[in-house]
Amino acid sequence: MKNKPNENVNKNRIKYIVGIIILIGIIAIIAAGLENEIRNKPKDGEGTGMFEKNSKKITVYIDGKKVKEFKGSNKAKIADKLKNYNWTGGEENVNVSKTDFNIVLDFNNDWCKLYMRKEDKKCILNDSEHELSDDMYDYLISKIDEK
Repeated sequence: MKNKPNENVNKNRIKYIVGIIILIGIIAIIAAGLENEIRNKPKDGEGTGMFEKNSKKITVYIDGKKVKEFKGSNKAKIADKLKNYNWTGGEENVNVSKTDFNIVLDFNNDWCKLYMRKEDKKCILNDSEHELSDDMYDYLISKIDEK
């Protein structure tokens, strides 16, 4: 017996619909895998701290003038030291103007600038005022002053 024209059309339509369903399923599996990859991305570690994110260098400005850049391992050492520093206890939304601080460590990203001055150990990090420990203050000033 010969197939009727309507039966061929129906069989082709079913194959087409099944093919689309399989394609949608494959796309859904790929999308779920990508979402899982994004959600499980590590939140800590090298390259993920605000001192490191998208930052290839640290630029130091004194009184608005660029005086030094740290790149490579020098940048990594400073960023690591700052990343591991205990930044708790800072006052949020301080009324102190950033212009009161003549030293700026710019991490050349959208997350982080550290404002400090030699007169005292106060600094501003992302709109929070902190007082640096003697060790951290001495470390940063020595890095800024070294030739």
